[in-house]
Amino acid sequence: MPENALEEQVRHLSQKFDALFLGVKVFLVLLLLTFSVGGILSTLSIDKYQQIFADALPGKPLPGLTLLVLFLKPYLFCLAFFWPAMGIFAATIRKNVVLSLSLLCVASAGLLIQAVIILCAMQLPLIGIITGMAETQ
Repeated sequence: MPENALEEQVRHLSQKFDALFLGVKVFLVLLLLTFSVGGILSTLSIDKYQQIFADALPGKPLPGLTLLVLFLKPYLFCLAFFWPAMGIFAATIRKNVVLSLSLLCVASAGLLIQAVIILCAMQLPLIGIITGMAETQ
């Protein structure tokens, strides 16, 4: 096989590979941005939960995870915007595909972990309220 033909095949495969990774990066960024909306909204709802807890559980202590999330609310709010920004930055990296996809995965994992922590922290006191209502009946 002539050397020019081999180089042409490598170039053609490289272009297809680049197109595939571009599609994967666009998909991951869109997925990350979609879930980021939920992350931002859940972070904004922390204040409303705090008011609900104050009304429904007067004088009762809140679980430690809930207190931690209430304390860290400003940082969680910043993180809610950091994850999609990191994903967009990662998608703009053209030369290093591994770095780009790794950063997209880290941003997605960070967003998921943050969402799970907020969800658990805000649900723990509600479980206490429901349990207390069941015990009184």
